[in-house]
Amino acid sequence: MVEVIQDGEKKKLTKARMEIWFSGRVVFDYQGHWDKSKFHRILRGIYNKYVLVPEGVLSSIYWDELYYRMLKLRDLAKDYLNMKTKGYEYRRYLRDNI
Repeated sequence: MVEVIQDGEKKKLTKARMEIWFSGRVVFDYQGHWDKSKFHRILRGIYNKYVLVPEGVLSSIYWDELYYRMLKLRDLAKDYLNMKTKGYEYRRYLRDNI
């Protein structure tokens, strides 16, 4: 236990160390439309390999969006745990401003 003065009041706080990992992934076919047959799975592979990746759709839209959502989740967790992070600096990068 550590005694600190916070906002003019004396408080007893517990000194602790915590490690939290956040990870995310992009799922394109969450409804399983491309898994209906072997032909559809082949088309999905072609579409992912030759259409999405060369056009930069994955990196420019989905991965960036996921990255900034993960930062938002990290900042919300820090805010909830009162780890001196107030506000969110990456709001302008999210499309729907969550």
